[in-house]
Amino acid sequence: MPADRDTQRALRVHARIFGAVAALFVAGNMALAAETWLIWPVLVWGFVLFLHYLYVKSRTVDNRWAGQRARDVAGHAYDAGHIEDIRDRYRDPPPNANS
Repeated sequence: MPADRDTQRALRVHARIFGAVAALFVAGNMALAAETWLIWPVLVWGFVLFLHYLYVKSRTVDNRWAGQRARDVAGHAYDAGHIEDIRDRYRDPPPNANS
């Protein structure tokens, strides 16, 4: 989707600008031997960038991706055999003991 590409491009631009400004702030802080107040704008902006990242990821998730991710997690689980046993028991429940 074009909108998804636009949001991903916007995130990349946001990250590059953040990196450049953060580097300037760190260099300025070191050059001026100032107190550490310059770290606060970087931390706040970094948090906003993280929220932007989460927004972009939420826009690019679809059922195909979710299914593939679920298969990957199940396949790489250290107890995949146990997961398969539970899945089999769920599909074929044992006969009712009261019958």
